[in-house]
Amino acid sequence: MAKRKPEVERSEIHRRMMAVVREQGLTQADLVRGTSATSPTVSDWFNKGAVPDAEKLGHFCRLTRTNAHWMILGTGPKTAPGEGETASDLAFALGARAVLTELKRLLGGLEVAYFGNRATTLDAAALAAMKVIERTSGPSHRTRRQAP
Repeated sequence: MAKRKPEVERSEIHRRMMAVVREQGLTQADLVRGTSATSPTVSDWFNKGAVPDAEKLGHFCRLTRTNAHWMILGTGPKTAPGEGETASDLAFALGARAVLTELKRLLGGLEVAYFGNRATTLDAAALAAMKVIERTSGPSHRTRRQAP
């Protein structure tokens, strides 16, 4: 006996789509831009219970980082594999990347100061690195030592 394929309920796909739209705070304009659908088509999704064709549904799932299997059948993980970042997660990742880039630059400066100036101690290397950093980015509020 052949295995029976699950029924695809268009109304359930629509319900899941609208839930994702609400959760992510998307507008019709966002979906027009993100799915390459026309405004009247997206309006039908919102107002008439229409469901996108396979191509547009794929665009919708990529835009919202939703698992297409979940979107169509309602089973499995809701979030697409490896795509669980929210906007704040992405902003954090970009910020972290900028910090790491700056740290790499600073460590490069420390290496130049240590090897270029033949510093003999770690303190001497750190002071030399601070001088390199000040030359490249301006004086730091931490460069002056406070008297005890």
